[in-house]
Amino acid sequence: MPGWTDILPALVTQREADVKKLESLNQRLNALRPQFQEYRELDTVARALEERIRATVGTLSDVALGQKDLSDLADLGVSIPSLKEERENTPLWKVVREITRQVTQIRVVELETVLRTLEFKVSRQAIESAIETHPHTFRVTKKAREKYVSLKE
Repeated sequence: MPGWTDILPALVTQREADVKKLESLNQRLNALRPQFQEYRELDTVARALEERIRATVGTLSDVALGQKDLSDLADLGVSIPSLKEERENTPLWKVVREITRQVTQIRVVELETVLRTLEFKVSRQAIESAIETHPHTFRVTKKAREKYVSLKE
């Protein structure tokens, strides 16, 4: 049966081995930290692009896209089951954001026309509500009787 004289040296030896192992791990971690930071930054950018692609697909839907476009996205790991489903799942404010992203600013009445051209059945009140409920995304300016929308980005 092991006694105190056996356990004490074993604990000291274990601590010394653990300290050396931890020092080695910390050195490796420090060496990998720049690559890890780059990975995280690239992942953040990739997620933002994927979200924007989904919003754009929901905006364009089958008005300007086809099944081949979905296949191309699937090759990149962006899974979109169907154009119709993506359209239904894309909130109006994201549609407005993607349209507004293409211009420096747009009048609300022009925005309504673009949405109708893209076959969205929305009222002007719904458009203005989508804009007003996302003040962190949209800047609204008034010139005379016209209301203009732009992105805050």
